[in-house]
Amino acid sequence: MSHTVGVSEMVTVKRCVKYPLTPSLPQTQILIAQANAARVMWNLIHAHHTFHEASHRWPTWTDSDAAIRQARKDIDWLAVLPAQAAQQVLKAYVQAWKSYWAGTHGRPKFKSRRARRAVDVPQARDLNITRLNRKCGTVQIPKVGVCKVRLHRALPEKVTGARVVLEATGGCWSSAARTKSSNPAHVVQSAARSESIAVSRTQSPCRTGRSSTNQTP
Repeated sequence: MSHTVGVSEMVTVKRCVKYPLTPSLPQTQILIAQANAARVMWNLIHAHHTFHEASHRWPTWTDSDAAIRQARKDIDWLAVLPAQAAQQVLKAYVQAWKSYWAGTHGRPKFKSRRARRAVDVPQARDLNITRLNRKCGTVQIPKVGVCKVRLHRALPEKVTGARVVLEATGGCWSSAARTKSSNPAHVVQSAARSESIAVSRTQSPCRTGRSSTNQTP
């Protein structure tokens, strides 16, 4: 006769927490330039990957990576995008194709100028988040500098990266911190198993902070 027992396991919890960002006007201009470079980088990767699509000749991801590195050397204004952020664009493009092959998303395509402006900071050590008081702090963004951030909620214990986004409402910038934690969970089942839970939390940043510009994407 089968029976069930209580099993304690560690559940990996991933979430995204937004914090309103208030960059200065020069910093805002650099962020916009980086976001535009990231969009163009996506389009260059897509053009490179689908150039010989009719003849079913597809380049490898290693070829695409080499093309990115060469493009940042040959095109000056693409170099405003940090190298790690450029690599993150390639990773996102690869994931887009995997999602398409899995049948969960549409086919990757070119991004228009109306696409959401965003810049990834994949390495948490580059952020250097510092709390100044109970509600305010600073965050380091590569090639942008130290920006003020409103800490309207407690900082997560472990930050794995961030994504700086220009919100469509009000032209406000926000820093979406990616966090990861492992929590014990008591599960009643016949055998222990691992489980991954993705939790996405969103909150309008424009209610608590404003940027130095009113530009909209």
